This record gives sequence, structure tokens and C-alpha cells, in this order.
Amino acid sequence: MPKMSRKRPMILALAVALTIPAMSAVTASAAPDAPTPPQIVPKPVSTTVGQGQFTLERGARIVVQSAAALPVAQALAGYLRPATGYALPVVAGQPAAGDLSLVLRDPGTLGADRFGEGYQLTTSPSGLTLQAKTPHGLYNGVQTVRQLLPPWIDSPGAVTANWTMPVVRITDYPATGIAASCSTSPATSSRLQR
Repeated sequence: MPKMSRKRPMILALAVALTIPAMSAVTASAAPDAPTPPQIVPKPVSTTVGQGQFTLERGARIVVQSAAALPVAQALAGYLRPATGYALPVVAGQPAAGDLSLVLRDPGTLGADRFGEGYQLTTSPSGLTLQAKTPHGLYNGVQTVRQLLPPWIDSPGAVTANWTMPVVRITDYPATGIAASCSTSPATSSRLQR
């Protein structure tokens, strides 16, 4: 009996000694995780997260290349100005480093977007580009821009903060059209015609 009780602690010590290094190796190999995608509602069709972040700075501009994008750019400026305290002028032309660019153009990733509501949003350390086929699509992308910024972006007054967004490429468009939406709601065709 005394021999059994001496062996048990030694076996237990040996098991622990062998388990700890194995656990550290598993932890070490799992350490370089991929960046976590931002939580966007509704969840986009595609999100790719890169390394780094884009920081919205005081000198940033919101740049459009067509008059049709101007109202959406002005809405974006209206959302961002109060909390940031930045002027964020809306201008036509070519973007420079640090600018937010709104472009009415098919980025080639919105093939399934039958209703013109989709967008592609790309951020890099040097800027933000939002592309869509229609102003409606740009406006939907603006809502994603707002969600990428810190939550106090909705503050009615200026907040001293680092206005950063992760480096991402987000593509989104509606998964269903009006026909599919009607099939899941009590709306009738006569109600929709009104």
C-alpha cells in the first residue's frame, strides 16, 4: 500500500509536467489570429479585414466625382461633423491621402445587386473609398461607415477621440428583393400598389 501512494504523486507530477508544455505549444500556435471582422448590422455579404487602420483627421475632405453623389456626401458630412468637430468640406475632384471618396461606379463586385442598393467600401491607412451603382447604394454604405467609427460618432457635440476605422473591404447588397420580402410579411399586393 505505501508503494502505491508514492507512485500516484509521481505519475501525477509527470502527467502535469508533460501537459503544460503541450498546452503552451497549442496556445503559441494559436496566437497569430486573423483580425476580427467588425460587427456590422445587417451583416454584409462579404467582409475582408486587413492590417492597420484608417484615421479620420481634421484636414479630411469628402470627395465626389459626380453631382449625383453630392447629396449623399453632404449627408455623410452632416453625420460626422458634430461629433468630430471637423469641417469635412464636400468637394468635387480627385481624392488625396486622408480623404473619404464617394464614387458612383459599379465596382464589379455587385453582380447580384438587382435593385442598385449595394456598395463596396474599402478603407486603407491612407483613405476611404465608397463605390456604388446608385446614390441609394452610396447611402447604404454611409451607414456602414458610421458603424465602423467609434460609437460616440453619434454624439451631438464635439468629442476628443481617435476617429479610426479598421482596414477593411466590405461588399454588401440585399439578399432578397421586394417579392421575397412580401412573402414573409402580411403585406398584400393591393397594399404595395398604394
